Amino acid sequence: MSNVPFVMNKSKLCPANTFTVLEAAYTALDVVGGLITIPVPSAGSGGVITDIYLRDAANQNAAYTLFIYREAPTAIADGDTFSSGTTIADQLKLLHVVNLLAAHYTDIITTGAVTIGWAHIPDLSLKYDTLDGNLYMYMRAVATPDYALVTDLSAAYFCWLD
Repeated sequence: MSNVPFVMNKSKLCPANTFTVLEAAYTALDVVGGLITIPVPSAGSGGVITDIYLRDAANQNAAYTLFIYREAPTAIADGDTFSSGTTIADQLKLLHVVNLLAAHYTDIITTGAVTIGWAHIPDLSLKYDTLDGNLYMYMRAVATPDYALVTDLSAAYFCWLD
């Protein structure tokens, strides 16, 4: 995935995120990747996230609950337990909660016969607004993914501009 945005009409593929994950097993309810910053189009205004993609080079095909915020919430470290009972200030910043299921993944065989997981959640219609040009996301593990490399996960987001 390229970090160069693709623009077509009023749509935009936001720059892809490669975030660092632990080289160890997570437990259910752990934050995976820490606080993830998503650069989105139209700072000071908004748009709609229509699709979320997750590339899993380890082919764990793990389910996650995604918490998407309009402003940066309180920091939770990678591997720490995510509590849905975060502060009231954080709850007021929360825009969407999205479930990424194991059923969203498709196996892709790459050069060298390496299999990766590719998840796609289509047709979301997640309205957003942002003051600083970023959305923020926590990925909460549903089960116990275990990654071998810190770069095993990356994500991309497709947005429509207001």
